[in-house]
Amino acid sequence: MKFGGGSPKEKRYFSLVSDAFAVLEGCARVPETPDSLGDIRDELVLLEKDLGILARLRACSSSVRMINSFYNYAGAKYCILYIDYEQQLTQIDVFPASQEKKAQERFNTLERKKEQMQDVLMVLVSSVKSLEAAYPNYSSDISYFLGIMDNLAN
Repeated sequence: MKFGGGSPKEKRYFSLVSDAFAVLEGCARVPETPDSLGDIRDELVLLEKDLGILARLRACSSSVRMINSFYNYAGAKYCILYIDYEQQLTQIDVFPASQEKKAQERFNTLERKKEQMQDVLMVLVSSVKSLEAAYPNYSSDISYFLGIMDNLAN
């Protein structure tokens, strides 16, 4: 989800997540959220059943680790990521600069075939390197976050 984007339900979900972390860390609360952590949890569980955000994040977490290893591939310029959230599967195709057209064709084919719980991304390897240098947390492992969310849900 891009900054400022997302459906009203997705925005509500992340407001509740932020408020749950605020409660756990003793920080200022997020406006227009339930008073108790139990009520926050109950609403998060309902939204998670509808949105499947944690399943999508679990699928993405493996792709972050995979792309970080693939961008060291000698001569790689493009990575096509196919992510199936339901199966928690990530496939990465790597293309050198000389195969830009082939990379674009592969991306277009996968994009046309994708279903609701799937995403296809075309990433410039140099962009990943630059992004990681500027924002190291972008490529961080999110297992800690997922662990907290699992504990909160139980």
